[in-house]
Amino acid sequence: MESDATRQLRYAVIGVGASVFSMHRQALALPAIRVVAVSDIIPTVGEQRARELNCAFYADHKHLLVEVQPDVAVVMTPHPFHASIAIDCLAAGSNVLVEKPMAVQVAEADAMLAASIQHQRLLGVIFQQRFRPQVRAARTFIQSGQLGRIQHVDMTAVWTRTACYYTSASWRGTWSGEGGGVLMNQAPHQLDMLCHLVGLPTRVFAWTRRLLHSIETEDTVQAALEWPDGALGSLHISTAEADRAEYLKIVGTRGQLEL
Repeated sequence: MESDATRQLRYAVIGVGASVFSMHRQALALPAIRVVAVSDIIPTVGEQRARELNCAFYADHKHLLVEVQPDVAVVMTPHPFHASIAIDCLAAGSNVLVEKPMAVQVAEADAMLAASIQHQRLLGVIFQQRFRPQVRAARTFIQSGQLGRIQHVDMTAVWTRTACYYTSASWRGTWSGEGGGVLMNQAPHQLDMLCHLVGLPTRVFAWTRRLLHSIETEDTVQAALEWPDGALGSLHISTAEADRAEYLKIVGTRGQLEL
């Protein structure tokens, strides 16, 4: 009999049409994981993924949950559906990994957490930036006190997006399809990394603008942040500028670090 430490975890993936699925192919191929089923509302896409992964396909994720009963369900659907599908999975007894963003509304995220507690299942959000070697080293350095008391934080993250990017899919840059613009789609990993390193700010003043693209949602965000101990910060994120390296500077009373 296999022990809990050696047996493969049975994974199901819900939402396999987006390019984000390709980013997870290596993780899904790990020896500890066996993909047993996939689900997508577009049958041709779901069936193709099922053939690639040698697993079952379900057009309805609820049928998948009943018949397959996976150990872990990975939710990769469009943002507005994250909360409802994750809650379905938790209620069915599966642990859940959900792609960023966790949800579109704070109330939805709260409902997901409540379902995790109610059904005693794990709920995780895919924020892999935390595990970059340089981020782990920065966190250890900050927590050791060698940086001193944090005084200032400055983050800039820019992703070039052309008009073709936004017209390549009808949901891009729309409130109903994405739930937001650059803040909801491109920036969650950077925001998580920022809070992972220096904690949650207590006050945020933000300006959102649609500076370049002909879309419903914002393509640029500028924010001023304040932390409980008085540290100040600035944040600039955009898809309306030429691509440049992501930049994070954290200044303390004993030095500074840059990522």
